[in-house]
Amino acid sequence: MRTYSSLEEFLNDLPALAAEAEETLREQEGLFLMETRQGVQVWLRLREGRMSIEEGGGAPDCAVLADEQALLDIINGRMHPLRALLGGKIRVRGDKARLQALISLMNGKTK
Repeated sequence: MRTYSSLEEFLNDLPALAAEAEETLREQEGLFLMETRQGVQVWLRLREGRMSIEEGGGAPDCAVLADEQALLDIINGRMHPLRALLGGKIRVRGDKARLQALISLMNGKTK
């Protein structure tokens, strides 16, 4: 599993990570908003096993608010997503069940 030093670096790889896991993700769909406390908003759409980064708009199925470092800790496997949620490191609004596909990509566990 690759280690990322910035959220931007991870986001650049995200479509390729989703492509590698396309078969696993094929049945999953959703519009996600990742928002950092540093003011970064990233809209992600998962459709038919493909992940794309969008300009945004509309109501997300699931929104995640977190400090950028907390997101990186989850992405890099240094923090379990459930521990981050229960510990208040991240907040989630909307359909938490849809979040599982995104968490799988973040943790590299889609294969």
